[in-house]
Amino acid sequence: MTEANERVIGDALLQKSYRTDFPFREVKNKGEKQQYDVENNHPAIVSREVFDAVKQRQVEKAKKSQPQVTWELTKKIFCTECGRGFRRMTVNNKAYWMCSGNVSRSENCQSLRFAEQEIFDAFILLSNKLTANRKTILTPLISQLEQMQERSGGTRDKIHQIDQNIARLTESLHVINRLHGKGILSPTDYTAQSSAVNKQVNALRTQRRQLLTEDEDDEQIDKLRELDDILAQTTPKAIFDNVLFNRIVTRITALSDTKLQFQLHGGLELTEVIPMRERRCNQK
Repeated sequence: MTEANERVIGDALLQKSYRTDFPFREVKNKGEKQQYDVENNHPAIVSREVFDAVKQRQVEKAKKSQPQVTWELTKKIFCTECGRGFRRMTVNNKAYWMCSGNVSRSENCQSLRFAEQEIFDAFILLSNKLTANRKTILTPLISQLEQMQERSGGTRDKIHQIDQNIARLTESLHVINRLHGKGILSPTDYTAQSSAVNKQVNALRTQRRQLLTEDEDDEQIDKLRELDDILAQTTPKAIFDNVLFNRIVTRITALSDTKLQFQLHGGLELTEVIPMRERRCNQK
C-alpha cells in the first residue's frame, strides 16, 4: 500500500492534477487548484483501521530514518539531586542546559540552568589547570596506587591458585556426598565433614572477592596512565576542544548553581566553580 493511497479505503481525491492553458499539458496539483475529498466513492479494499495503522507506521519509520541530533553534552551532565540527565534548551538563540526532571516538572529539583558556553568554559579552565599541573596531581596519585599494588603483588596468580583450591574442595564435597549416599558416612560424620569443607570454600571466595577488588585497581591505574598520556600531549586551549572533552570526561554533575563536578577517566573527580557575577552577565 503506497502512502496516502485513499482509494484502497473507498475514498477519492478529485483534481489531483489539472490541465494547463496553452501549451496544454497535465501537471500535478500542488495547491494551485482546490481539491475535493469524496468519502465512500467506491467499495473499499481494506478497512480504515488498517489504513490508519499503516499510515502511522509510515510516519514512525520516517522519523526513525531522520538523523538524530546530538550535542557535545548529551548524556554527559546530570542533576545531583534526582540523577536525571540535563536537557538542552534554546532561549533567544542561546543554548542552555537544565535538569530534564525540572523541565518536565516530574521532579522538584533545584532550578539549575547553565548556559552551554559556561560549561564549555569551565571545561577549558579545568583541562588547562590539569594539563599544567598533571605532574603534581596525576603522577603522585598513579605512583601511590602502583605502590599499593606492588605490596599486594601477583593478584592474578593468587586468584588462579584460589580457583584451583575451590575446585579441589568442591570435588571433595562430591566425594563426601557420594559416600553419604551409599551409607558409608554416618549423618554425623557427613555433617561435620561437609561443614568443614564449606567453611574453607567460603573463606576462599571471600579472599577471591578482595583480590578482584585489587584487580579493579589495576584497571584504574591503566586509565589514569592513559589520562596522563593524553594530557602530556595537550597544549593549553582557548576554545572548547570537543575531541579532548570526549576522551577524558565521563560525566559532569551539577552540584549547585555555580559548581560543576567533572568525572574523568580513571575515576578522578575535580570541581570547577562558575563565578556568580559571570553567570549573571552571561544570562542577561
